[in-house]
Amino acid sequence: MRRVACLAILAALGLGGPACAPRAPLDSLTIVADPGPFQTLDEAAVAETAVDWWDSDPTDDDGCVAGFAATELRRWLPEVLPLTAETIALSTSMPSGGDVVVLRQSPVSGAPSDRFHIQLERAGRRRVVTIEGGGRAGLLYGSYALLEALGLRFQALGDSGATRPATKGPWPEHFTIEESAGFASRGFWAWESRGTPEFVLWMARNRLNRWTASDSALVPLMKKLGLRLSGGGHLVQRDFLPASRFFGPHSEWYGLQAGRRSPRVEGDGGDNFCTSNAAARHALAEQVVTSLISGSLRHVDVLELWMFDQGHWCECGPCAAQGPAGRRWWAVAGDVAAATEAARRDGRLARAVEVSVPAYMETLTPALSSRDTTAARSVTFFPYSRCYAHALGDTSCTELNRRLGRALGEWTASRPGLPPIGVCEYFNVSSFKSLPVLFPQVMAADFAAYRRAGVTRIEYMHAPTAAWGSWTLQNALFAALAWNPDADVDSLINDFCRRAYPASAEKMRVFYTQLAEATANLLVLQHVAGVYAAGGPGGRLSDPRLPVFALRHLRQSPSPDTQDRAPSLDEIDQAMAAARRTLDEASEGLAGEERARIAEVERRFAYGEATFALYSSLIRTALAHRARDGDAARQHFAVAEDAARRLRRVGDLVQVASSHANAVDGLEASGVRPTFDYFARLYGR
Repeated sequence: MRRVACLAILAALGLGGPACAPRAPLDSLTIVADPGPFQTLDEAAVAETAVDWWDSDPTDDDGCVAGFAATELRRWLPEVLPLTAETIALSTSMPSGGDVVVLRQSPVSGAPSDRFHIQLERAGRRRVVTIEGGGRAGLLYGSYALLEALGLRFQALGDSGATRPATKGPWPEHFTIEESAGFASRGFWAWESRGTPEFVLWMARNRLNRWTASDSALVPLMKKLGLRLSGGGHLVQRDFLPASRFFGPHSEWYGLQAGRRSPRVEGDGGDNFCTSNAAARHALAEQVVTSLISGSLRHVDVLELWMFDQGHWCECGPCAAQGPAGRRWWAVAGDVAAATEAARRDGRLARAVEVSVPAYMETLTPALSSRDTTAARSVTFFPYSRCYAHALGDTSCTELNRRLGRALGEWTASRPGLPPIGVCEYFNVSSFKSLPVLFPQVMAADFAAYRRAGVTRIEYMHAPTAAWGSWTLQNALFAALAWNPDADVDSLINDFCRRAYPASAEKMRVFYTQLAEATANLLVLQHVAGVYAAGGPGGRLSDPRLPVFALRHLRQSPSPDTQDRAPSLDEIDQAMAAARRTLDEASEGLAGEERARIAEVERRFAYGEATFALYSSLIRTALAHRARDGDAARQHFAVAEDAARRLRRVGDLVQVASSHANAVDGLEASGVRPTFDYFARLYGR
């Protein structure tokens, strides 16, 4: 991955010296590309529903993407250059004169298809900009990279989410840009239909390429945008080895639990089937392949072949002889991958499908032997219940991340027999309920470490698809670092704030720093406040036998310890209060587009502010209660009551992610309603 730009591009952006020769005036431009079988580039650009994206003929696919890239350039170049849409022409051949942008594919064997090369040169008085893509995706990404080089950023959703340069500059005289992705696959794990055209277009404009095939109405658009589509998940057994069909005649296929075969399914959990039963594995594989050909998985490029979420494993002797859970599931994946490849060979399945198994909970660490083949299979590592106050590889995080970091190290160790590996992060783990979290430094450190370790895919689950607010920066950083994990995160934040908030950039940069400090320790805060905590009906805070602060990660006041050091409750409260003051100052006197952006940030921040106030006040109520200080407990609980009132009014902000990460209202989303009700009976007004 590399990016090279001469001084001329800096001069064109007002950042360089007089390095370039005098520029010819810019009064017209022709964009040249091959529309394939379509008559015009405009026709090709909107032909995605007429294209067969999975057949062996790529000409219609290539023409559609080339046409779309050309129309995107025509749409956006007038925002950064002194041109109008009327002065930009689309053509299928080189014009006799005038400036030209040429779009073409230039595949290289073994090279990634999303790489691109951009060259601006002079041919007499004509400027010629060539965008070469390693494939269709590279052609599209190169078009967006050209716009970025001229000062455009696609920061938020929709066309209104783009930020333009303060002034339109001329073309630089010469420049070269060449890039390829740090991770081959970049995007989000999702399994429900909840995307929008604006969301998937934002993904492509920011060079992300992974979303769900469940958004069936968007499939043609997503294929045009270069997205790889995933499907499967924890319900593979329920959907493709259904007990309603198979348990009667084949009860032996299902897991042995306490001496009896069990078809139990509860939500996305249950009893895993008998993985040592070859007939059961074969039946599952055949059902999956049938679905990949013509069923619910017919658009899937990556099959997420998962067992039940924290399910029970078969207790029969042959299953026990298979070895650990990870080894058992690898055998299942082997049969599915073999059946998929057989369907490819005999022509029943027209596309390649990657079969990915999870390194998660009971399958977290490798359990493969030298006899296990990795053909057509990959692994996705899930650092569940990780800490975002520390990087995953930070060994000072002994309570949470050290174990997970070691497990990932086992998967990425340089030895034969281990499959390609991706990482699926939990930036919006279901308990976070789309709170305004921000993890810039940890994200940057982790992504750079993942790439050094050979990770090839990066994604996160429960991504919000609307009403982002502060998630706009979180997602912009995710996209930028997924493409280039060596990018400087502070520079990315500064650039984001300068472009999104030109009149309040420094204030917003400080706000985001304070927000990151306040939210870094959220996971442990939720363990203390009761979202994850065990205890009586009122949660752990209601049980005097349980310590309020069970982990070193969270104390009431700052700890001098360096091991497991993370923001304390006092520091979280202070950072939240400081972020509120800074955000209010940033919005003073603003109007128009910048004010609207900050208002969207403030709206989601206010939801987070109320949630954190609820957590903190309940913890402080519990401390006062245990100290038998009723006056202090009532005082703290009054804060909790106010926070709860505000959270009951939050609706749409907690309904923008997956069903796991959504809620009816903000109070339900907090996860501490039982604790709130417990103390309300004691100290409520």
